[in-house]
Amino acid sequence: MNDFASDPETYKQLDEQHQRMKKLRNKILPARHKLAAHADRETIRDGKPLGAASWQEWDDFWSALADFVRLLNQKKLGKPFEIDASNVRGDGEKFLKALKQSSHFEKLLNSEDAAVR
Repeated sequence: MNDFASDPETYKQLDEQHQRMKKLRNKILPARHKLAAHADRETIRDGKPLGAASWQEWDDFWSALADFVRLLNQKKLGKPFEIDASNVRGDGEKFLKALKQSSHFEKLLNSEDAAVR
């Protein structure tokens, strides 16, 4: 974005999209640090949602990202670049499912019932 400081209109447009993306980032960053970056087992075992965001918030984030990338490419390369983030929701769901399965596995593994272990 700093490359467009001499083009105030483009800078403003990019910054608007950046601010939209930051809203979700600020909301989920603590959870990311706790789960993805540090693999905090106690947090995973608790199974309590951290940094939960609504689908509307996620949709706004991806829309802002698409607008940001489109404008950035238009200004830098002379043509827009359309990103397709249609799989993101699926990837996110797979990640959450894996975390839940890990939590269930730990419970079974540490069960007092020898047959379950």
